[in-house]
Amino acid sequence: IVVDDGSKDETARLAREAGAIVLRHATNIGKGGALRTGFKAAELLGADAVVTLDGDGQHEPEEVTKLFDALKAADIVIGIRKPNERMPGVFKFGNVFLNALFCNLFNLKIKDTQSGFRAFNECYKKLSWGSNDYRVETEVLTNIRRHNLRYREIVIDTIYNDSYKGTT
Repeated sequence: IVVDDGSKDETARLAREAGAIVLRHATNIGKGGALRTGFKAAELLGADAVVTLDGDGQHEPEEVTKLFDALKAADIVIGIRKPNERMPGVFKFGNVFLNALFCNLFNLKIKDTQSGFRAFNECYKKLSWGSNDYRVETEVLTNIRRHNLRYREIVIDTIYNDSYKGTT
C-alpha cells in the first residue's frame, strides 16, 4: 500500500505501475494522517503486519526483510538510523535531543524515536494517535507502554542525498 499524501510528482502513477495499491489524499494532510490511512487500509485488507517506510528515499527498501525477521520476537521493530558523514548536523543534534527527552518522559530506552522505518505485528490495529504531522513518530511509541508491547531496535542504513528533508 502506498499512501500518496497530496504529492505533486508522479508518486501515485509510478506506485500503481509497480503493482502497489495506491491511496491518494487530494491535499497533503501530513504524515500522521497518511499513516492512519495506510493502517486502516491494511486492517481492511486483513494484513498480519505493517511496515512503514517514508517516501523520501532515506531508507533502503531491501531492509524491510530485516524488520520482518526481527518482528518474530517483538510487537514493534524500530529501525535505528546509522549516522553517517552525510547526515546534516542539525539532524544529529535534533535526534539526540528528542531521544533523550522521550526516554526521560516515557521511561523507554529507544535510540531513534524519529525513525520512520518501523514494523508492527497485529498490534498496529490498536495503536492510536491524534497528530497529523511528524509528532506521530513519538505518539506511536507512547503506545508501547500503554499496551505493554514488546519492542526491538535494529540498525539500518540511511541515505542522505539532500541537505534538507522533513521539517525545520
